[in-house]
Amino acid sequence: MNGGLLDLVNTDSISKTIIDLQNFGTRYDYSQGRVEAGDYLFDRFQDYGLDVIFDPFEYHAEIIKWLATVPGTSHVWAVGDSGYIIHSPDCGDSWERQTFINHDHLRGVFFLDTLTGWCYSQQGHFYHTGDGGQTWSFVCQFMDENMYSDYGFFFTDSLTGWITNYDSTLNCETIVYTRDGGKIWQVPVDINRGMVIVDIEFVSPDTGFAVDMNGHVLNTTDGGETWVTGASFPHFLIDLCFLDSGQGYLAGGMQNPDEGYLYRTEDGGESWEEILHYESDVLYRFQFHDENHGWITGFYGLILYTQNGGDTWQQYEVDDNLLDMVSPDSDYCVAISYGSIYQASRLTEEMEDVTPSLLPMVHSANVVAVKPGSTHPDTSIVNGAHYDSISDDKYVSAPGADDNASGVAGVMELARLMSPHEFPYTLKFIAFSGEELGLLGSFHYVANLSGPAKNIKAMVNFDMIAHVNSPKWPVWIRSDSSCMVMGDLAYEMSELYTDLLPTLNFEVTPNSDHYPFQEAGYPVLYFAEKGTNPNYHTTGDAFSTLDIAYEADVLKMALATVYQLNDLSVHVDDVSVSDVAEYRLYGNYPNPFNPQTTIEYSVARQGDVRVAVYDLLGRQVRTLVDRTQKSGHYRIVWDGKTQWGQSVTSGVYLIRLESKDKVLSKKVVLIK
Repeated sequence: MNGGLLDLVNTDSISKTIIDLQNFGTRYDYSQGRVEAGDYLFDRFQDYGLDVIFDPFEYHAEIIKWLATVPGTSHVWAVGDSGYIIHSPDCGDSWERQTFINHDHLRGVFFLDTLTGWCYSQQGHFYHTGDGGQTWSFVCQFMDENMYSDYGFFFTDSLTGWITNYDSTLNCETIVYTRDGGKIWQVPVDINRGMVIVDIEFVSPDTGFAVDMNGHVLNTTDGGETWVTGASFPHFLIDLCFLDSGQGYLAGGMQNPDEGYLYRTEDGGESWEEILHYESDVLYRFQFHDENHGWITGFYGLILYTQNGGDTWQQYEVDDNLLDMVSPDSDYCVAISYGSIYQASRLTEEMEDVTPSLLPMVHSANVVAVKPGSTHPDTSIVNGAHYDSISDDKYVSAPGADDNASGVAGVMELARLMSPHEFPYTLKFIAFSGEELGLLGSFHYVANLSGPAKNIKAMVNFDMIAHVNSPKWPVWIRSDSSCMVMGDLAYEMSELYTDLLPTLNFEVTPNSDHYPFQEAGYPVLYFAEKGTNPNYHTTGDAFSTLDIAYEADVLKMALATVYQLNDLSVHVDDVSVSDVAEYRLYGNYPNPFNPQTTIEYSVARQGDVRVAVYDLLGRQVRTLVDRTQKSGHYRIVWDGKTQWGQSVTSGVYLIRLESKDKVLSKKVVLIK
């Protein structure tokens, strides 16, 4: 495509947004940087003449993500993102805050008895308590910067324990073990390359089992020094529970469609029998107390209880995504979601929200900008991306250039280019918050839609669109089987107008802000880079690692697609720019600049137009435009020189747009 709106996609403009967001240091949702980034985006949307609001929401600080209990007691512990540890002595009826550990991102907790326990953080810090969690002592740094742990954790006595680890250097998952209470951790002889170990459990210091998300069961008879792969299943596995060396259970499932499975073995994993197939949820976490009594949870809010070994099940449900569960005794199940704690009771046959008030509340906000439609104002096309970030040092440095300043820059660039024009459908440009904590902002937005806002023609999501590992520029176009036409349309636009190498995918991907819209039945498109970014969720996710020309092509594909969704000709270079609604003078880019800057403006009606540069004393420095222009969108470059070709000095200057109907001005800064 030559000329027109697609050629106005500007790498300097995209770069400015990413750099500005990166410069907030961290945009982790609890941080002041996230608040300041939201204010920045609000002002930028206003600069484009859009109607802008904050869409506020609040939630309990996500300090609860992992649970532990000592079966046969009433004690429950919870740890999570902010370094807090909380404890319930009565199966979740009441809670106390025990301690706070240095803003560590706690990823696991395990109690051997009501006094002896351990926890560890994403940063690799390992802690021990001997007084039931009232105080914790640092034991060791058991991982280096190349390792990451997020799943299995088990001790059989005060000295012997295991933790699953992913080593990015070796590109493998393994299970490290200790024989001295966690002071020294050792790596098994065999390394399970390609596996993602999600749970481990030992029935003795020698005999243990593990499950791999890819459907494999592993076992060891030498305390974890070597592991043997046993049974395999045609779907992923999430959790396991063994009552002894012979009898055990496995849970897992698949997505698209959502299905859950529970299996039982009575011969130490040699053979497995399916005892439950649930067709509308993924069976996620579970616990059996004996061969009869057990609890199991599904990711999408399902809780089941059996007292006859799985022959029949009592069902509870909560409208939330459940991350973890424990059962202190056979009468109770305690489950957690993103910020909430639930208790199911066999005795009362009721489910309660027992989230303690001691959890601090976090106030967050989406930033929503609106361009009303000309003929269908009650139906909208939503363009969205999340602006929060996370890293391995998220309270101090989470630049999030690719994840997801790049996506926000994409939304902002579409807003800049489309705001001067009229469109049949209302356009919404939304920067979501809370994505890294579980899509909190987008779930809130969808849950609170009412009136005409519920009429959404399409949701277009941008998440990580500026890092590329291949000169062929591969990109994902994701949708689902209910709206394949949109995916096909985006694919066609990429073929027509870009150098991208697109791949279509119609599977459900619940990992970004399109998902709440998808769950609510709205058509979605999700654009993402194809390939692995080694800086993902690290302090190294910086602007210097990105390819902005690649992102510009992704945005050309998106812009052409959104035009088509508006029932307009895709050939936007031929779209009559007479649909410009008003005179606009946009902020120049870059700003500050050296040696030149680009100035964009819109003309509403044909007539005489003058654009000139003035200093702060009102003296004219340079005339850039002085002629009759048609209605349309224009851009010009000022090279920092006067009318007579002399370079101006550093300082603040005014760009002034004059027409018969309007006079507008903007400040620009030259720094040498």
